[in-house]
Amino acid sequence: MPCCSINEDGLELSLIQEGLRGVVRIPSGTAHSLDARAFPIPVMGKTGTTNNYRDALFIGSTYGPSGITVAVRIGFDDNRSLGGMETGAEPHFRYSGKSC
Repeated sequence: MPCCSINEDGLELSLIQEGLRGVVRIPSGTAHSLDARAFPIPVMGKTGTTNNYRDALFIGSTYGPSGITVAVRIGFDDNRSLGGMETGAEPHFRYSGKSC
């Protein structure tokens, strides 16, 4: 038996997806700017920054079998900081979503 498996009812997957949806749906979520009122496509995702704001990341996915997943990384090739005002890559994800 493989070390990692999903039950046929998909409960584990549903719980993971709900956590990723909360990042967007909950008003205090780190990607709330992609909420349905501001962005017409239902999205779930994960945000992140690296030490000293060297990179900002967002990996987002739409729902369903025809959904897409997009990863956005913002940073400099020379490893310098983006500065403390850089809070996320979600605006770039929004732009890519409007292009589809």
